[in-house]
Amino acid sequence: MSAIHKRAREELEQIQSRWRAQMEKLVTLLDGVVDIVAEGEDDAQIGRQVRRFLAPSGNLEPLRESCAEVRAFSGNNYLPLLWRHSRAHRSVMLRLAEGLKWESTSQSCTLLAALAVVLKNEALHREWIAADVDLNFASERWRKLVRRPDNLGPPTNRRYLELCVLSHMVGELRSGDLCVVGSDAFADLYLRLDLPKHWGDGKTVAADGTQYDFYDNNLLAGYHFRYRKMGTVAYRHVADNYIAVFRHFIPPGVWEAVYVIEGLLKAGLSVEADTVHADTQGQSAAVFAFTYLLSINLMPRIRNWQDLKLYRADPSSRYRHIDRLFSGAVDWDLIALHWQDAGSAGGISPPAAHR
Repeated sequence: MSAIHKRAREELEQIQSRWRAQMEKLVTLLDGVVDIVAEGEDDAQIGRQVRRFLAPSGNLEPLRESCAEVRAFSGNNYLPLLWRHSRAHRSVMLRLAEGLKWESTSQSCTLLAALAVVLKNEALHREWIAADVDLNFASERWRKLVRRPDNLGPPTNRRYLELCVLSHMVGELRSGDLCVVGSDAFADLYLRLDLPKHWGDGKTVAADGTQYDFYDNNLLAGYHFRYRKMGTVAYRHVADNYIAVFRHFIPPGVWEAVYVIEGLLKAGLSVEADTVHADTQGQSAAVFAFTYLLSINLMPRIRNWQDLKLYRADPSSRYRHIDRLFSGAVDWDLIALHWQDAGSAGGISPPAAHR
C-alpha cells in the first residue's frame, strides 16, 4: 500500500497540467446530459439516452477516473487517485486480509469492524453501499471520500472504504496497534534458521527518520519543514543483519541527531552496535562527543561543510592537509566545569539532555 500511495502522490503532481482539459471534458458531458433531459419527456427513455451518451461502450471507468482527477486536484488530495493504482493488486490484498487472523493491541476495534464490512461487500459492483461504518480511525480526508449524507442514497463508498481500511491496516501494523495472531511462530522459525548471521553481525546500524501521515488529532502530529506537510516521524535503527533494533515516533521538525544515542542505550536489545551510519540530520557536535565517549563510531553523511565550525583539540595543533577547516580550539576548561552537571542528568533521556 505504501508504494501505491507514492504513485498516487506522484500522479497528483502530474495531473495539474491536465486539469483544465478534464474540466472542459466534464462540463461538455454535463451540458450534453442537460440537453438530453431538456428535450426528453419519458424518464426511462432519458435514462437510456444518458447512459449511451456517458458510456457508449458501457464502461464507466474512464469517466470515474476523470472525476477522481478533478476531485484530487481541487482538494490537493491524492487519495481519490489510489484506486487505479491499487485495483491490479486488490484481489491479493483482500485475500491476505481475509486469510490472516487480526487482533487489535489497543481497546479500539473500529478498524477491524470496518475490515469486516469490506470483506462482506467485496463481491459487489455498485459504488455505494448501505453499510454504516465507524470511521473514527480514519483522517478527515478519508472520511470525506468514504461517506456522504444519507439523503443522497447509500452512505458509504465501497471502493474508498477498501482503500481506507487497507491503508490504515498498514500503518497500524507498523506502529504495533495491529498484529497477526500466530506471527510469533514465524519469528521463532526465523531465529532458528539463523539467517541474520549470513547478512551481518549486527554491529553496524543505520539510523534515519521516515515521515508518516498520522491521525490529524494527535500530540505527535505536526508540520514538517522538510516534507512540507502534516504528520509525524518514525525514527529507527536497523542493523546490517536486517533486524530493526529500535524505533519510536518523534515530533516533526526537531533535529534528529538527539535520538541517535537513545536507540542504542535501550536495555534488552538483540544487538549491540558499535557503528552508526546516518544522514546530516543524524549528527551534531554534542552527539559526536557522546558517541565518542560511548565508544560508538558515528559515521554520518554531512552536507554544507562550509557552514560548519570545526575545533582543534589544542590551539597549537596543526594538520597537514585539512588545517584550513579549523577555526577554533576546544575549551576543555568549560567542559571540565560542566562535566558533573552532564553526569547528573540521571534518568533524563538523551534527547532531553542534549537539548
